[in-house]
Amino acid sequence: MFSFFKKKKIISHLKLSGVIGNVGRFRQGIEYSSEEEIIKRLSQLRKH
Repeated sequence: MFSFFKKKKIISHLKLSGVIGNVGRFRQGIEYSSEEEIIKRLSQLRKH
């Protein structure tokens, strides 16, 4: 049965762009340690 009162689910989305891992001496790629704080914030979002 369809209900207008069902709660909607919230899905976090984080768009990353670049090379994964160490690229070289002077270029840095995307690593979990550099994005860890943002990922933790997204996982802690609560429903309103």
